[in-house]
Amino acid sequence: MVPAGQRNAQGGYAAFGNYQEMMAPPAKKRRRKWPFVVLGVIVLLAVAVGVSGYTMLNSAKTLKAQASTVMTSVSGIKDQIVGGDYAGAAAAAHKIDDTASAMQSEMDGPLWGLASALPVVGPDIQNVRTVVATLKDASANALVPLTDALQANPPSALITQEGAIDVAALGLLLDSLQQAAPVMQRCTDSLSNMTPMNIEQLEAVMGPAREKIVGINDTFQQANAFAPLVGTLLGVDGERTYLIAAQNSAEIRSSGGFPGSMGTLKINNGAISLNDFATVYDMLTDATPSSIQLTEAEQALFGNWMAVPRDAGFDPDFPTVANIWAASYTARTGNSVDGVIGITPCVVQKILAITGPIKLSDGTELNGQNATKVLQHDLYWKYLSGTPTENGNQICDALFAQAADLSFKQLLGNMNSETLMKFATLMMDCMESRETMMWLTNEVDQTTIQQAGWSGSLNTDPLAPEVGVFFNLWIGSKLGWYLDLNNEILSTTTNADGTVSYEVKTTFTNTVKQQEVYDGGPYIMGKLEGYQSGDMIPQIYLYAPAGGTITNLTASDGSQLSSAIQDDLQAYLWFRPSLLPSKSISLTYTVTTAPNPERELAFYNMPTLTAYR
Repeated sequence: MVPAGQRNAQGGYAAFGNYQEMMAPPAKKRRRKWPFVVLGVIVLLAVAVGVSGYTMLNSAKTLKAQASTVMTSVSGIKDQIVGGDYAGAAAAAHKIDDTASAMQSEMDGPLWGLASALPVVGPDIQNVRTVVATLKDASANALVPLTDALQANPPSALITQEGAIDVAALGLLLDSLQQAAPVMQRCTDSLSNMTPMNIEQLEAVMGPAREKIVGINDTFQQANAFAPLVGTLLGVDGERTYLIAAQNSAEIRSSGGFPGSMGTLKINNGAISLNDFATVYDMLTDATPSSIQLTEAEQALFGNWMAVPRDAGFDPDFPTVANIWAASYTARTGNSVDGVIGITPCVVQKILAITGPIKLSDGTELNGQNATKVLQHDLYWKYLSGTPTENGNQICDALFAQAADLSFKQLLGNMNSETLMKFATLMMDCMESRETMMWLTNEVDQTTIQQAGWSGSLNTDPLAPEVGVFFNLWIGSKLGWYLDLNNEILSTTTNADGTVSYEVKTTFTNTVKQQEVYDGGPYIMGKLEGYQSGDMIPQIYLYAPAGGTITNLTASDGSQLSSAIQDDLQAYLWFRPSLLPSKSISLTYTVTTAPNPERELAFYNMPTLTAYR
């Protein structure tokens, strides 16, 4: 037996150890400390969030104030440029740039980085960062360089003492514009790809900034599309001659209106001269030159109208019409032209809004508020209603030509930086609305015009679906003044193949009253044996969108519409339905687009006069 406390054979003190184990108090269980650690972290985080929440609140208020500053500056730039305050525009651009930099610095802090990782609010913070970065990109790389260039080379320097356009100085500005345009498009694309914000307050602050950038970009891209053509149009490489056709919307045609008068505009290295306008009967041949080769579709849709140049406007494809007018003018005069520009009376009114009023030879004043109504209504009632004035038609034609002549000569005679900028903006807007259309003989230049959407051609872009709706008066009258046109989308269906189908109703209304028919007389209201005076009796054309179709087509009078394929577009002709005074007729149909269109269905048509009545 081994005495207590002695070593055993293995050198241990087994008994003693056992005794210690028996005599020692029971060991306490070890408590796990992690709940307390987590709790401590939560407490500390709560304190930190309390402190940083206050900091972030102040930061958010700072960002909101900065966003307001940016909005004010962005809103002012366009108006300042149009108003000729180029120093103000440059200062505003620099203000945007400085503020965007400050906003970026504010958002680069760790608290905003932490917030961007949180659910719900995180994606919104990232969106705000995208907006701020885009503002910085737009200001630093587009707005600042362009406005600095404008300040250094103001458009006032573009007009020489002789009244010509300084093409070299204009070129410097256009270079700045062309460098800025891709930047603005890049910024717009970045903003367009953003996901919607979850927090309404953030959307309220940042949404308008996004819209402003997109709006400015539209102006940039319009001007940029035109920039490559400016030198050519202004005759840098030699004199250019353009035939200007003043179209009469009261005698409405698919291309705008009957070309009541025409004149020629010459430009040589920026120096502009305008020959007198004359009636179409003095400017064009009576028959379309044999050099014009019409397609089978054009012959099927428009028939004999295309055989007479002044009536070629039944075709809504302005390049086709302009080509006929140019060939006819050359055959009549022996002079060639480099292009054709079609304008409606609305353009005359807009020019007079820039330059001030003019007075016609009969004492009638035209200005920026009344010109369209006077030219498209009042003169006809003055000279042609009831018992017409002797040679009333010739008087109206001469006054119509005089109005176009005087308005353009007044514009050119008073050309300065302000009128030049306003006229350039006017022309771009009018080309978007088909109130002005342009065709150039040079095929490369014409392609640029067409891609910019200013050619008045049929729409052949399947990604931007549009239905073409065109109306022509068959019997000679001035009833175009009374036409209303309304396109209504009744329902929309997205199909499994990516196409989109729309149920559409198009309504045409003759707003003339029966008493006006009696008072107006045959020259204004039209008269043909077998037909009622005041009946518009139109030829109506309907075009499907590119790559799409029109089906289930029903006319309100039960007519069956004939069809053809023009420029790869499905086209329909509603042949001379009756459209009596104070009555409406309509077409209902299904439009199906090409697969995966990039925008909603739209409509394009000749300008009407509804807004001027």
